[in-house]
Amino acid sequence: MKRYVRALAAALATAFVTAPSILPAKGATPAPFTSTGWRLTCASNLNCRVSERILDRANGGVFVALTVHLVNKAKQPDLIIQLPLGIAVDQPTTLAIGTLPISRYVISTCERTGCFAGATLSAAQLAEFRRVKVVKLAFQTLTKRTVTVTVPMVGFAATYAKMLR
Repeated sequence: MKRYVRALAAALATAFVTAPSILPAKGATPAPFTSTGWRLTCASNLNCRVSERILDRANGGVFVALTVHLVNKAKQPDLIIQLPLGIAVDQPTTLAIGTLPISRYVISTCERTGCFAGATLSAAQLAEFRRVKVVKLAFQTLTKRTVTVTVPMVGFAATYAKMLR
Protein backbone atom coordinates (compact mmCIF):
# COMPACT_ATOMS: atom_id res chain seq x y z
CA MET A 1 0.00 0.00 0.00
CA LYS A 2 2.88 2.37 0.82
CA ARG A 3 4.32 2.10 -2.71
CA TYR A 4 0.81 2.61 -4.13
CA VAL A 5 0.29 5.76 -2.04
CA ARG A 6 3.67 7.15 -3.15
CA ALA A 7 2.89 6.47 -6.82
CA LEU A 8 -0.54 8.03 -6.52
CA ALA A 9 0.88 11.02 -4.63
CA ALA A 10 3.36 11.63 -7.44
CA ALA A 11 0.60 11.34 -10.05
CA LEU A 12 -1.65 13.74 -8.15
CA ALA A 13 1.14 16.26 -7.74
CA THR A 14 1.59 16.50 -11.49
CA ALA A 15 -1.97 15.87 -12.71
CA PHE A 16 -3.68 19.00 -11.45
CA VAL A 17 -3.38 22.66 -12.25
CA THR A 18 -4.35 25.42 -9.86
CA ALA A 19 -7.98 26.51 -10.21
CA PRO A 20 -8.91 30.20 -10.29
CA SER A 21 -9.94 31.78 -7.00
CA ILE A 22 -13.58 32.25 -6.12
CA LEU A 23 -14.30 35.93 -5.58
CA PRO A 24 -15.91 36.85 -2.24
CA ALA A 25 -19.10 38.89 -2.04
CA LYS A 26 -18.61 42.65 -2.23
CA GLY A 27 -17.28 43.94 1.08
CA ALA A 28 -16.63 40.44 2.46
CA THR A 29 -13.24 39.38 3.74
CA PRO A 30 -11.79 36.69 1.46
CA ALA A 31 -11.42 33.27 3.09
CA PRO A 32 -7.81 32.06 3.39
CA PHE A 33 -8.73 28.91 1.45
CA THR A 34 -10.84 28.06 -1.56
CA SER A 35 -12.29 24.80 -2.85
CA THR A 36 -11.79 23.53 -6.40
CA GLY A 37 -14.95 21.40 -6.37
CA TRP A 38 -14.98 17.67 -7.04
CA ARG A 39 -13.25 16.82 -10.32
CA LEU A 40 -12.92 13.61 -12.29
CA THR A 41 -9.64 12.65 -13.96
CA CYS A 42 -8.93 9.41 -15.81
CA ALA A 43 -5.63 8.12 -17.13
CA SER A 44 -7.57 5.26 -18.71
CA ASN A 45 -11.02 3.69 -18.35
CA LEU A 46 -9.78 1.59 -15.44
CA ASN A 47 -7.65 4.23 -13.69
CA CYS A 48 -9.85 7.12 -12.57
CA ARG A 49 -10.04 9.39 -9.52
CA VAL A 50 -12.27 12.10 -8.14
CA SER A 51 -10.56 14.83 -6.14
CA GLU A 52 -11.41 17.85 -4.06
CA ARG A 53 -8.58 20.25 -3.33
CA ILE A 54 -8.57 23.04 -0.78
CA LEU A 55 -6.21 25.73 -2.03
CA ASP A 56 -4.31 28.30 0.03
CA ARG A 57 -5.24 31.72 -1.34
CA ALA A 58 -1.92 33.18 -0.19
CA ASN A 59 0.20 31.05 -2.52
CA GLY A 60 -2.28 29.15 -4.72
CA GLY A 61 -0.89 25.82 -3.54
CA VAL A 62 -2.80 22.80 -2.32
CA PHE A 63 -3.43 22.95 1.44
CA VAL A 64 -5.32 19.66 1.69
CA ALA A 65 -6.88 17.29 -0.84
CA LEU A 66 -9.14 14.26 -0.72
CA THR A 67 -8.91 11.83 -3.61
CA VAL A 68 -11.07 8.78 -4.15
CA HIS A 69 -9.22 6.47 -6.51
CA LEU A 70 -10.73 3.52 -8.31
CA VAL A 71 -8.19 1.20 -9.89
CA ASN A 72 -10.70 -1.49 -10.81
CA LYS A 73 -14.46 -0.90 -10.87
CA ALA A 74 -15.02 -4.26 -9.14
CA LYS A 75 -13.08 -3.16 -6.02
CA GLN A 76 -13.80 -0.75 -3.18
CA PRO A 77 -12.26 2.68 -3.81
CA ASP A 78 -9.19 3.97 -2.00
CA LEU A 79 -9.08 7.31 -0.21
CA ILE A 80 -5.86 9.33 -0.40
CA ILE A 81 -5.50 12.34 1.89
CA GLN A 82 -2.92 15.01 1.02
CA LEU A 83 -1.81 17.29 3.86
CA PRO A 84 0.66 20.18 4.02
CA LEU A 85 4.28 19.79 5.06
CA GLY A 86 5.01 20.76 8.66
CA ILE A 87 2.48 18.47 10.28
CA ALA A 88 3.08 16.07 13.17
CA VAL A 89 3.47 12.81 11.24
CA ASP A 90 3.52 10.81 14.47
CA GLN A 91 -0.10 11.85 15.13
CA PRO A 92 -3.04 10.38 13.19
CA THR A 93 -5.06 12.44 10.77
CA THR A 94 -8.77 12.17 11.50
CA LEU A 95 -11.76 12.34 9.20
CA ALA A 96 -15.29 12.86 10.50
CA ILE A 97 -17.83 11.65 7.93
CA GLY A 98 -21.46 12.23 8.85
CA THR A 99 -22.72 9.98 11.64
CA LEU A 100 -19.90 7.42 11.35
CA PRO A 101 -17.22 7.08 14.03
CA ILE A 102 -14.18 9.27 13.37
CA SER A 103 -11.67 7.51 11.11
CA ARG A 104 -7.96 7.73 11.88
CA TYR A 105 -5.28 7.63 9.19
CA VAL A 106 -1.53 7.23 9.58
CA ILE A 107 0.77 9.33 7.41
CA SER A 108 2.54 6.93 5.06
CA THR A 109 4.89 9.28 3.21
CA CYS A 110 5.87 12.92 2.75
CA GLU A 111 7.45 14.56 -0.27
CA ARG A 112 7.86 18.11 -1.56
CA THR A 113 4.12 18.42 -2.39
CA GLY A 114 2.94 17.37 1.08
CA CYS A 115 2.26 14.38 3.30
CA PHE A 116 -0.05 11.53 2.37
CA ALA A 117 -2.26 9.03 4.14
CA GLY A 118 -4.61 6.52 2.62
CA ALA A 119 -6.85 3.52 3.09
CA THR A 120 -9.64 1.65 1.36
CA LEU A 121 -13.04 3.30 1.85
CA SER A 122 -15.64 1.04 3.44
CA ALA A 123 -19.10 0.78 1.90
CA ALA A 124 -20.47 2.79 4.85
CA GLN A 125 -17.88 5.56 4.38
CA LEU A 126 -18.59 5.73 0.65
CA ALA A 127 -22.34 5.94 1.32
CA GLU A 128 -21.76 8.81 3.77
CA PHE A 129 -19.44 10.59 1.30
CA ARG A 130 -22.37 10.54 -1.14
CA ARG A 131 -24.90 11.75 1.47
CA VAL A 132 -23.20 14.47 3.54
CA LYS A 133 -22.60 18.11 2.62
CA VAL A 134 -19.19 18.37 4.37
CA VAL A 135 -16.55 16.23 6.08
CA LYS A 136 -14.10 17.43 8.73
CA LEU A 137 -10.43 16.65 8.29
CA ALA A 138 -8.14 17.29 11.28
CA PHE A 139 -4.39 17.05 11.82
CA GLN A 140 -1.78 18.43 14.19
CA THR A 141 1.02 20.85 13.47
CA LEU A 142 4.53 20.35 14.79
CA THR A 143 3.60 22.66 17.68
CA LYS A 144 0.73 20.25 18.54
CA ARG A 145 -1.96 22.70 17.41
CA THR A 146 -4.95 20.92 15.89
CA VAL A 147 -6.04 22.21 12.48
CA THR A 148 -9.54 21.30 11.30
CA VAL A 149 -10.50 21.75 7.66
CA THR A 150 -14.08 21.54 6.43
CA VAL A 151 -14.12 19.84 3.04
CA PRO A 152 -17.28 20.35 0.95
CA MET A 153 -18.82 17.17 -0.43
CA VAL A 154 -21.33 18.91 -2.73
CA GLY A 155 -20.83 17.39 -6.16
CA PHE A 156 -19.06 14.26 -4.94
CA ALA A 157 -21.98 11.87 -5.59
CA ALA A 158 -22.50 13.06 -9.18
CA THR A 159 -18.77 13.09 -9.97
CA TYR A 160 -18.28 9.63 -8.44
CA ALA A 161 -21.25 8.31 -10.49
CA LYS A 162 -19.54 9.60 -13.68
CA MET A 163 -16.41 7.68 -12.71
CA LEU A 164 -18.40 4.45 -12.46
CA ARG A 165 -19.75 4.71 -16.03
